[in-house]
Amino acid sequence: MHPESKESLLKYFKRDAIAGSVTGLMAIPLSIGICLMSDFPIFTGLITVVFACIIGFITYLFRPGNYVGTPGIAAGLAPALALGVQHFGMENMPFLIFLTSMMQIIVWKFNYQRFILMSVPKYLVEGLLAGIGLKIALKFLPFLYTTKNVHENWFNPERMLLLGISIFALILFVILFLKFQKTSPGIPYITLIVFGVVSLLFVEEPVLKLEN
Repeated sequence: MHPESKESLLKYFKRDAIAGSVTGLMAIPLSIGICLMSDFPIFTGLITVVFACIIGFITYLFRPGNYVGTPGIAAGLAPALALGVQHFGMENMPFLIFLTSMMQIIVWKFNYQRFILMSVPKYLVEGLLAGIGLKIALKFLPFLYTTKNVHENWFNPERMLLLGISIFALILFVILFLKFQKTSPGIPYITLIVFGVVSLLFVEEPVLKLEN
């Protein structure tokens, strides 16, 4: 192999490995949140992440260079998913998700989003995504601050500890986001995920239980 080709391959490998790890890890909590918001089975949402990661890895073998993402259940489609579950039932969702994904493929392939962005104001898109984020957060709150001592005052020691961890995590995220948003935007998200996992080793926190 030519030295330049080998160097280029190694460069792509490092970049794609980092990008794949970051997007894959971030897709897990995002898909869980969207499933909770849409009353969709969490286990099914996680399967979409696994499947997307497998497809992304296979395509990388044929075309390195970070051309494929790992969307899982796309955040922008959360309202459509929730509406579909409500009106068409869970049994029809696979077909509806397939149709929606095909529409996304067509839009991305032919770059039709440039026309969509001309007709849809930027602040409307940002407002939609912000609303989705707030709704996901509200869905998580009942799980996050559930404690064993339900008959005590709301501000019991267990809940105060969880609030303290939450405030610390929020401050940590904001600091890292302001520092790395233009250079390495994945760092604050990955740090928060790692912090959450590590905190479970020292503090008994509420966790979601998945049923197959």
